Amino acid sequence: MVRYIAENEVELSSKQIEQTEPPKGYLALLLKGRISQSLTLHETVNIGRDKNNAIVIADNKVSRSHAQLILVDDGFMINDLQSSNGTYLNNILIKQPTRLKDHDKIMLGDATFVFTISELVPDTQIDFEPAPEPKEFSSSSMSVSAKSSMIFLENQTILWIIFGCMTLTIIILLVIIAFLLGMFFAFPHLG
Repeated sequence: MVRYIAENEVELSSKQIEQTEPPKGYLALLLKGRISQSLTLHETVNIGRDKNNAIVIADNKVSRSHAQLILVDDGFMINDLQSSNGTYLNNILIKQPTRLKDHDKIMLGDATFVFTISELVPDTQIDFEPAPEPKEFSSSSMSVSAKSSMIFLENQTILWIIFGCMTLTIIILLVIIAFLLGMFFAFPHLG
């Protein structure tokens, strides 16, 4: 369940945006691929499970203070507030404040939102490309060029190991020769 605390539900303050100013963006809640409701964004908004947030999401996967939509210039940035399960923007976990673009998909717990610049009509179908499934690495799924690059890298690594061993052997031999020459000149009667 998502609840939006509209302006008439919060205590009015001198910072509050005038009703005549157009919205800076919209946050549309998606349910089964359809717009459930569209939330108007005029200023910085906190999102989380706690009832003190402007947008409250009743989901245990959502932290009390989960994320923040920050008004910057004429747009918004999203910032994860060190939530337990993270904030995803277009199926990518965000670690720092990120600027939102029109039709960006935001996922908080099981709730999915779409950020838009223009208001979306409720019950509108929104189609997103499914997130690519993570694939396990296997050589059979690699292309020929990738396999040849891999072989080249393996061969190059082996060459560097051989080169390193040869260099170390030469240095050790030079130290032994220097030691023997030192012994020969220090004690000429031994030779």
